[in-house]
Parts: sequence; structure tokens; C-alpha cells
Amino acid sequence: MEISPQDARKSLDDVQRITEQTRRVLASGGAPYYLLLWGAIWLVGFTLTQFVDERAWVLGMVWGVLDLIGAIGSAWIGFRLSQRVRSQIMSVRIGLFWLALLGYAALLVFLSRPDSKELIALLIVVMAMFGYVAMGLWLNSAVIVWIGLGVTLLSLLGYFFLRDFFSLWMAVLGGGTLMASGWWMLKAWR
Repeated sequence: MEISPQDARKSLDDVQRITEQTRRVLASGGAPYYLLLWGAIWLVGFTLTQFVDERAWVLGMVWGVLDLIGAIGSAWIGFRLSQRVRSQIMSVRIGLFWLALLGYAALLVFLSRPDSKELIALLIVVMAMFGYVAMGLWLNSAVIVWIGLGVTLLSLLGYFFLRDFFSLWMAVLGGGTLMASGWWMLKAWR
């Protein structure tokens, strides 16, 4: 079967149009707002982790409060933007995916019994970034995949080469990458 240059061009234009529509749906569906919210939580949480008393209950309280703020903020974003998203079923599935991933991350940390706050953080970050990669693949968004891979790589570099400053590294580069990505999506995908 021969494809004419005009048919090939039309097909490429269709692919480009669908890609742009997908990006607009992701941007209006809340992806950048989630990135901004969780980037800010990481920025605050990891900064406090670097400087707060190392007792587990203190860090547990800090992250517990921040995660609660993140969960409430995520639910609010989802509720506010649910009218913009065409598929409520997809929104519920995405929410359930992240809830399941959170449960598995908690189980992984419990079972592995890490011996430092840095290793606990690394395990949780790697699981979260696995979630980003999976979401990117599921939603056909290379940008989200690259965010997940990039933050994973930065996390590993910080853990292995800057352990004394790991939490600050994660605050600036982990949280900063999430926030910058959300900001970029808001500007570039509209």
C-alpha cells in the first residue's frame, strides 16, 4: 500500500493535533497544579528534614502534617478541576493508583527497615517517581516520564555523593524540579 505525501502529512498533522490536545487536557486537568503543590511540599519538608531534630517522631510529625496538606490539596485540586476533565472514571483510577502506590511505599519502608532518614526518603522518592513514570506512560506524556526519571537520577546522585546534604539536595533539586515542571506545563501547554 502506497501512502501519498499528502496523506503522510495529514497523518503527521493529526498526530501533532492529538498530542497538543493531550497536553492541554493534562494542563487543564490539574497535572501542573499537583506538581506545584508537591514540589512546594518537598521543598518545605526536605528543608525541615535537613535542620530539624533527627528523632523519628519529630520528622514523622513534620512529614505527616505536610502529607496531610498535600492530600487535602490534591483532593481540592481534583474536585475543583473535575469538571474540566472529561473522564471522572480516569480521575478516580489515577487517585486509586496513587493511593495504592502510597500503601506499597509504606510497606516497602516497613519491610526494609532502613537505618537512616536519608534511605527512608530515597525509598519513598523512588516509589513516587516510579508513579510519575507510570503516569507518564499511561497518559502518553514523555515530559512526565522524564520528570520521574530525572528526579530519580538526582535522588540517587544526592544519596550516594552528598549524603550529609541529601535533604537539602532533595528540597532544591527534587522539589524545585517538580515546581519548575508544573510552572512550565502551565505556560507551555496552554
